[in-house]
Amino acid sequence: MENELNKNENHTVGSLKNLIKELTSKTVSILQVANDNTGVINLNEKDCLWIEQLCQASFIDNEEQYFITSNSRLMFNFVYIQSQIIRTSLLFCRINYRHIMQKYQWHTSRKATTTDNERLDLDEKYLVRLSDEQLENEWNYLKDILLDKLYHTHKLLRQIALTLKTHQNDFSSNYLFEFVRMTDKDNDILQRLEQYEIIDFQLCYIDHVIEIYGKSVCGFQHLFTDIPPLLRVGIDSQLNHELIKNLNENILNIDYHNDLDKIQITIQTITEFLNDLKTIEDTLLQQSAQSLIETCEILAILTIDNPIRSWIPHNIKCENYVDLYIHLIRTRSKLQEQKFNIEEQKMKLWDENLNSDEQQDKQGSRLHQYIDPQYNSQISNENQKSKESKDWKLPVPDANGLISDFTDKDNIPNIDRPVDQTQIKPKEFVDKDIQYTSLMTFNLKSVPCTSSVFFQQIHKYREEPSIESAIGNKAQKFTIVHPSRESKTYLWRFEKFSEELKKLFAGKKYDHNLFVVVDKNEIFVDFTRDNYSLPNQSILEYHIIEKQFLIQIQFQFRAQLSEYFTTSKCTIPTIVHHFIDDKQLKNLSTDIILCFYDEYGKCIADGTISDLSKADSKTMSIFVTAETSSTGILYECALQYNKDQNEIMNLFYPTTQWQQINLWLKTLSSITDPSTNDYAFLTREKKLIIDNNQIISSTINQTDSMIIDIINRNMITKVMFTFETHSQSIYALKAMPISSLLNNENILEQLDLTDISPDDCLFVLKETNEQVLTKDDLQKSVGTYSTIENESIHFQISISVQITKYDDKEQIKIPIPNRNLTIEQLLNLTEKSIDVYKYLATYDTNIILNSNETLSNLNKTQFILVKKNETCLVSIKKSNDLQLADTNDEENEKFQRFTVFATIANVNKENQLDILHQYLLYSNDFVPSTDIQLTSLKSESPIQFRVIDQNLPVTVSIENGEERKSIQFNCSLSITMERLCAIACQIFCVNEAYYRLAMNDDTEPGDDISLEEIDKNMTEVQFKMISTASLHCSIMYSNQNVSLPCHHDTPIEIIVKETLQKLHMSKDDMNLYELITLDDDRTQIGFDLSVNDIKELLSIDSTTISLELKKKDE
Repeated sequence: MENELNKNENHTVGSLKNLIKELTSKTVSILQVANDNTGVINLNEKDCLWIEQLCQASFIDNEEQYFITSNSRLMFNFVYIQSQIIRTSLLFCRINYRHIMQKYQWHTSRKATTTDNERLDLDEKYLVRLSDEQLENEWNYLKDILLDKLYHTHKLLRQIALTLKTHQNDFSSNYLFEFVRMTDKDNDILQRLEQYEIIDFQLCYIDHVIEIYGKSVCGFQHLFTDIPPLLRVGIDSQLNHELIKNLNENILNIDYHNDLDKIQITIQTITEFLNDLKTIEDTLLQQSAQSLIETCEILAILTIDNPIRSWIPHNIKCENYVDLYIHLIRTRSKLQEQKFNIEEQKMKLWDENLNSDEQQDKQGSRLHQYIDPQYNSQISNENQKSKESKDWKLPVPDANGLISDFTDKDNIPNIDRPVDQTQIKPKEFVDKDIQYTSLMTFNLKSVPCTSSVFFQQIHKYREEPSIESAIGNKAQKFTIVHPSRESKTYLWRFEKFSEELKKLFAGKKYDHNLFVVVDKNEIFVDFTRDNYSLPNQSILEYHIIEKQFLIQIQFQFRAQLSEYFTTSKCTIPTIVHHFIDDKQLKNLSTDIILCFYDEYGKCIADGTISDLSKADSKTMSIFVTAETSSTGILYECALQYNKDQNEIMNLFYPTTQWQQINLWLKTLSSITDPSTNDYAFLTREKKLIIDNNQIISSTINQTDSMIIDIINRNMITKVMFTFETHSQSIYALKAMPISSLLNNENILEQLDLTDISPDDCLFVLKETNEQVLTKDDLQKSVGTYSTIENESIHFQISISVQITKYDDKEQIKIPIPNRNLTIEQLLNLTEKSIDVYKYLATYDTNIILNSNETLSNLNKTQFILVKKNETCLVSIKKSNDLQLADTNDEENEKFQRFTVFATIANVNKENQLDILHQYLLYSNDFVPSTDIQLTSLKSESPIQFRVIDQNLPVTVSIENGEERKSIQFNCSLSITMERLCAIACQIFCVNEAYYRLAMNDDTEPGDDISLEEIDKNMTEVQFKMISTASLHCSIMYSNQNVSLPCHHDTPIEIIVKETLQKLHMSKDDMNLYELITLDDDRTQIGFDLSVNDIKELLSIDSTTISLELKKKDE
């Protein structure tokens, strides 16, 4: 209109001309269009159709040709289409492009992310979906993988998928790494897969795995959900390559020389830049076509000396903001990982063996082994220099600090106390690395027997009253349908029915061997039987059919067999009703529900006989049981054979064997693979193969549900275990690690190993060489040793007995094939001198075992090896009115030998004393607390206890400030302070001459003062030990230190004896040791000197004299 008005000056409509001029003069900036979000067009189906039609109408031919021929070239008028779309969808006025330096960009919001490309269109065999359990257990680790690894893995898997798409062979059953090894001759792809931390998987899942990786990459973009589309434009591929190259060369690939500060500065620089970019997003949107670096420089975000200027190409624009942001985050993550690795390499991390410094030094950190590839080789070289251990030795732990003298909580910290073996149960096992193909799955759970609709219908029928016939003797019209399908009506009396049919057969010359009569319900009528009468007089229609169409139905109920004949057209409810009426089962109690199931154990549902009978069978069995409706259960099996198909629901009777289900599956020819000869059933949670003879109810608890995978039976093999005279055979997945086999609690029970941990069992392969499997062998699959098809693998189980030497904590591991060994024989197997190491003690009670005791009576696998001087003899005497719980001996006293580090609690446990009502009285005047060790009471031999049935009234607590320890015992009120001090010194293993007792307020009662004189009503009292010594000797032995009080005139011989006593070593061996000074001269000191002689020799004024005790031959 504007052009027309401008060209035609004769128009006199001035107001219209002015209005049009006003409208056409208005313009809108493209920046305003973007900021107001009016630059995004939402198109419905009608709009898309209009655009498509517009495009088709916008092809123009060559202007020089008037008529279009076959050689004519069409041209697409893009400018016209663009203008029409903009005019229709966006503009009410012209766009002003002056504010931008490039052409207008058309943006379409994408539903997919940049990780999505065109569909791969793989063959169906590669489109199998992973189960929810697989996604949860096997692929959940992707959330911890860095974005760049996710991105590169996604691209690499797409390349592999395209290779599979063009390959003629079927690799769906192969695994990824196996396929790569076959096709990648240079091992380049395999290295990349390992670098990207992708787990191995079966190629039939590759399409789903690619989808998972794509979603994981997309998940990273949640950081930018509020970013406008104009800042999400992807970086040009050439610029993207340049950016990655710059970031690698300037940040990731440079040598920081393990300078953590330098790495942190770079991380901080990137972080600050990213934060600054966040603050100027609006400005970047307005300058989307400008260089991002230049825009940042203008806004003073980047200074001239900022290294980021050299990292980011200047051609990257503000519109590439999101892509650039992701690149920088990825780079920062790699730097942070590099920094973390350096920090971990410098740290000495903890080791699982908390009680062993030596072991920690040898093994070091497992994280170090992961971070530094050279770590293992370094440790290996160091270990080769050390002394080789024996075959059955375990890593040797060492002690830290001085061994405690009196309490169990400080007792031998470096000897690992095992869990009570009576509480050991096989651990639950779900191995994510076991690979197998599930053909179908069963979801199994128990349901009430009333869950069957068919059973409820039958129950309802039983509750209905029986209808008596009211016809009487009146003649009735019977309709007889002949084999020719001719129907005729006869008037007969009921009592003459059998006779009339015989006449009919004779008249029509029907052969009784070829033709039979069935009623209208298709149930056979045996009218040839003597004295036959119609069971149901309401049925007046009968058919004469060929005998070959009959099917025999056998009902088995309560040890009785009932047989009926029907045709395949007979309905199941009809024959069941006939059976109930015939056997008068309506008279059963109303709380009884009848259950009907077939030869496969599958509960029968409504239908016809043809649904149950097999094509080649003329006999069908139906089993009937009577269940209580309130307690009877069935098992619901939801069979799923395809993700896209609905589950097939069936009910099975509880006593159904899995062999029956196996046979039933073979009848499902429409869904089963004919190439599969036999099936096996695998519990998904524990990966156990269910025995075919096992019944459903023994497979699952009534309150639980279970997923069972149905697999090809050629994926399993038979494994036989033997131990002593016991044997047990199971079936196991060929892919299952051998170490997982004993997690089946049934095996341990059958082998009489319920009291043994699976970790203490060794496998011996029963072949000609009887190979003992190592730890590496146990990680191999069962199929590794299945060399002959259909032949079982035989493993003999040996028990690993672990023995720990008390003196140096060396651990010895001995395999034994049976538990008929005596303790003496086991001692000989340690290969230690029996003259020195004479005894074995138990871990739980530390009692010394009789040399004639057999392992089979002990049910223990862990023992302590001790010398004679590391033991003590204990005498336990019964009170006159008290009998020990663990003996029928008529004598009042029994003797037992314990280790010196055994506690009163160990003695109580071994003798099964009731700790609430029975107490051990020592020295006839005090009852030591249960954590006190016997070593502090072995001043006499044997250590004598008397069992009393009532504890002494006063609980005494005494604290030793020098050793920062305290003790507790019970005594009577009449005990004196002198005796209390003697008891305390005996338990603390210190010299009584250097200590006295004081109360908490520092009051020092006299030696002859009794507790009753202090407070006759007291039940608890606390004291502390006060040292009267003027000097202390600090004796270092090995890595332990002993501090002893002394006087100037104390003989060195006494110091040495007390030191040996503290270290639980024999004082008789004193001549094997020497004492030296800890000065530069390392002077040897004679045992005949006194403390004052040494003090003068060393010329020291300190009250502590430091010496070292060592063996003479060291």
